Amino acid sequence: MSRVVGLGYLGFLAGPACIGWIAEATFLTTAMVVPLACVLLAALLAPVLTPTAPTRWSAWAP
Repeated sequence: MSRVVGLGYLGFLAGPACIGWIAEATFLTTAMVVPLACVLLAALLAPVLTPTAPTRWSAWAP
Protein backbone atom coordinates (compact mmCIF):
# COMPACT_ATOMS: atom_id res chain seq x y z
CA MET A 1 0.00 0.00 0.00
CA SER A 2 2.82 2.38 0.81
CA ARG A 3 4.33 1.89 -2.64
CA VAL A 4 1.07 2.81 -4.33
CA VAL A 5 0.66 5.91 -2.17
CA GLY A 6 4.29 6.89 -2.74
CA LEU A 7 4.01 6.55 -6.51
CA GLY A 8 0.75 8.48 -6.50
CA TYR A 9 2.36 11.27 -4.52
CA LEU A 10 5.35 11.29 -6.88
CA GLY A 11 3.02 11.50 -9.88
CA PHE A 12 1.05 14.29 -8.23
CA LEU A 13 4.21 16.35 -7.75
CA ALA A 14 6.23 15.44 -10.84
CA GLY A 15 3.38 15.08 -13.35
CA PRO A 16 2.63 18.77 -13.91
CA ALA A 17 6.32 19.60 -14.10
CA CYS A 18 6.90 16.92 -16.74
CA ILE A 19 3.88 18.06 -18.74
CA GLY A 20 5.15 21.65 -18.60
CA TRP A 21 8.62 20.61 -19.69
CA ILE A 22 7.25 18.68 -22.66
CA ALA A 23 4.88 21.56 -23.50
CA GLU A 24 7.82 23.97 -23.61
CA ALA A 25 9.53 21.78 -26.20
CA THR A 26 6.37 20.96 -28.19
CA PHE A 27 2.71 21.90 -27.98
CA LEU A 28 0.42 21.50 -24.99
CA THR A 29 -1.77 19.01 -26.84
CA THR A 30 1.30 16.88 -27.51
CA ALA A 31 2.29 17.08 -23.85
CA MET A 32 -1.16 15.92 -22.76
CA VAL A 33 -0.77 12.77 -24.85
CA VAL A 34 1.94 11.55 -22.46
CA PRO A 35 -0.37 11.07 -19.44
CA LEU A 36 -2.97 9.52 -21.73
CA ALA A 37 -0.40 7.05 -23.01
CA CYS A 38 0.65 6.21 -19.44
CA VAL A 39 -2.97 5.54 -18.43
CA LEU A 40 -3.55 3.34 -21.47
CA LEU A 41 -0.33 1.44 -20.80
CA ALA A 42 -1.36 0.89 -17.18
CA ALA A 43 -4.77 -0.38 -18.31
CA LEU A 44 -3.16 -2.80 -20.75
CA LEU A 45 -0.66 -4.10 -18.19
CA ALA A 46 -3.16 -4.40 -15.32
CA PRO A 47 -4.12 -8.03 -16.09
CA VAL A 48 -0.46 -9.01 -15.82
CA LEU A 49 -0.38 -7.87 -12.19
CA THR A 50 -3.40 -9.83 -10.98
CA PRO A 51 -2.52 -12.50 -8.43
CA THR A 52 -2.70 -16.07 -9.65
CA ALA A 53 -2.31 -17.82 -6.33
CA PRO A 54 -5.18 -17.69 -3.85
CA THR A 55 -4.74 -15.15 -1.11
CA ARG A 56 -6.47 -14.81 2.20
CA TRP A 57 -8.77 -12.20 0.66
CA SER A 58 -9.73 -14.35 -2.34
CA ALA A 59 -12.90 -15.48 -0.59
CA TRP A 60 -14.10 -11.85 -0.68
CA ALA A 61 -13.74 -11.60 -4.44
CA PRO A 62 -17.00 -11.68 -6.41
